Amino acid sequence: MGPRIKVRPRYACSEAPSYPLGGIWQPAHDLRKTRQLGNRAGVLFAGDTRMLASRPRNSPLERACPMRYGHHVRAKLGARGTMGLLNWFKSLFFGEPTAQPGGSPFPPDAGPVRLIVLRHAEKTGDRRDRNLSPAGHERAARLVPYILESFGRPDFLIAAKSSDRSRRPVETIEPLAAALGLEIKSKFDDDEVDALVAALGEKRAYRGKFGVISWRHSDIPRLVATLGAPADTLPGEWGQSDYTTLVEINYIPGSGVTAKRLTMPF
Repeated sequence: MGPRIKVRPRYACSEAPSYPLGGIWQPAHDLRKTRQLGNRAGVLFAGDTRMLASRPRNSPLERACPMRYGHHVRAKLGARGTMGLLNWFKSLFFGEPTAQPGGSPFPPDAGPVRLIVLRHAEKTGDRRDRNLSPAGHERAARLVPYILESFGRPDFLIAAKSSDRSRRPVETIEPLAAALGLEIKSKFDDDEVDALVAALGEKRAYRGKFGVISWRHSDIPRLVATLGAPADTLPGEWGQSDYTTLVEINYIPGSGVTAKRLTMPF
């Protein structure tokens, strides 16, 4: 079950039309954002106001405003599964992946042909420390021969944007960047998954190339899904202590997307 959040609703029949979708209330133009959210909570988008409220079918509001709620738009949506609370809120406000599982998110003849997605290396455990731990720096160094020997030479490197709390995604691939003479692109924050995928599909620099993406674990499942990997490639939630898992994604013209979950041998 999702978190039970109750807020006194302030609805009026004169507000912009909203429709119940799997227990979630939104204006009609926002219905596409509600897929796969399930019966977690009700969400009202009225103008610039966002409120959370439990809202069952045939609610008093629905009965009080039959002209507004006389037609129901409902869908059978998947359960939330093991997604954590942080990811649950992100799914509400940032939406769900737009790519079909196993289908490329890129236009024809655009985007990379191969990607490696990995989590940044180990942190120190001190919440004030934004850098890698000694073990993390060792992993970052060992990634250089591992990537080159296992997958070949990358054409580009991308990392989640550094912040006051963490620059670990960038630090993790700095040894690889130094060895290859490549610049690390770190324009997008970890929750700007859609913007990153759009850039990969739009920029000629990524067309037909092989790249490595270093990200923060809380958003890797959504990133991998948005990149078109099959739904069973990763669990819904990445383990806090998991620094060894990575995902190899290949885009095959005419054959869709293939993805493999791999484990670093160190």
